[in-house]
Amino acid sequence: ANPAVKEWPEEESMMKESCEKWGLIYHPSWKKKAIQLYETSLVRHGLMMVGPAGGGKTTATRVLLQALSEIAQQKGLPKCEEVRMN
Repeated sequence: ANPAVKEWPEEESMMKESCEKWGLIYHPSWKKKAIQLYETSLVRHGLMMVGPAGGGKTTATRVLLQALSEIAQQKGLPKCEEVRMN
């Protein structure tokens, strides 16, 4: 494994489960973007997703939130929520 690349097995497993539940394809490039979103959320108080219409921004965010909520609830913590400013 590349030491510069952090691995998130629990998060990735839950994201894959969410994709399967919603009938989505868990594509490697899409997974990479969702993990980048997660890593950014760990070091920032707020963030925004930008990209072309139909690029999967909303779906990536929802799948990540679902996965993180499942993990949190398994640990007895409250679910994750999205807060939109506009």
